Amino acid sequence: TFVRAPNIPDLQYTFSGNYDLNDQFAVGLSTTGQTNSVDGGGLEYPASAIFNGVVKYRPFENFEVGLNAYNLFDEFDIRGAGGVSDTLTGGNVVIGGAPAIGRTITASIKYDF
Repeated sequence: TFVRAPNIPDLQYTFSGNYDLNDQFAVGLSTTGQTNSVDGGGLEYPASAIFNGVVKYRPFENFEVGLNAYNLFDEFDIRGAGGVSDTLTGGNVVIGGAPAIGRTITASIKYDF
């Protein structure tokens, strides 16, 4: 009989793809997610996915400017179930988890020499 380990999703995944539109521009999209998970207390955390994007511009040789967006749709997402544990005082319950950060946009500059 298969017994599912608590707090661990059946599948965690990352898919990504990048495409050079021409010598100067490139775009990319990625997703990372997991299937649902169940903690030791029987609470189920739903499956979820986060999408990310990148745009890169190379105005001249050896120089690149990039714009990256993490969590494009600003989804609330808990990774791994975290778990439920009763405290010694009885009745208090702690629910843990690792929330993904909200929408985050960063810029980068790269120079190869």
